[in-house]
Amino acid sequence: LAELLVGQAEFADALCKDSASSVQFLRAGINRQSAAGFVTSERMRMILDALEGVYDLTIVHCGQLTGRSPQVAALCPAAVIMSASPGMVDAARALQDLRGLGVASVQCVRVNQAMQQRPAA
Repeated sequence: LAELLVGQAEFADALCKDSASSVQFLRAGINRQSAAGFVTSERMRMILDALEGVYDLTIVHCGQLTGRSPQVAALCPAAVIMSASPGMVDAARALQDLRGLGVASVQCVRVNQAMQQRPAA
């Protein structure tokens, strides 16, 4: 993504295919510092629009809702907030913030402690 944002790569070079499924993904990229100012730009909107035109579902992982991540989420028509039990107050605030930024559909998913501690299969 970083390389797409700063114009150092084309989609064909940036997309990766998961060998175990039909999922394609776009890694954050190597040049993240240079791309930081572009994540809320028109170029980011164009990238998201291009992905939307090709794929049935596009998931943008914004990490914790800090820095520019709410503005990035606002570029999407819908958002899902995942929160551990202690973070529900923060999740509620994030839900209000995203709705305030114009995200039309915001859902909150609570991940309980048992799910967090379950070993991966």
